[in-house]
Amino acid sequence: MKNIFQKMNKVIWTELAESNFDNILFYLSQNSESYLEIFKTKFDSTIDKLLLFPNMGKDFKEVKEYPFENYRIIYDIFENNLILISITHSRRNF
Repeated sequence: MKNIFQKMNKVIWTELAESNFDNILFYLSQNSESYLEIFKTKFDSTIDKLLLFPNMGKDFKEVKEYPFENYRIIYDIFENNLILISITHSRRNF
């Protein structure tokens, strides 16, 4: 049985995840500055939850995915770190 209470040390962003996130923020900033701030706060909260409970996400291929609003956070766990691989719209295939 997996230890669901294994707290992660830190978040490591891949270049793809950073680019995905920047693109999402840019898109949201074009539509609503107030929603942009809400989105960032909710995203940070979701990442904090994943740091505490990294096995909350479901197995997806060889990594994990966790839903966030209209997006999927694709991540992996490596050496007690949470590796953000990508953040994709839920309608897109990974």
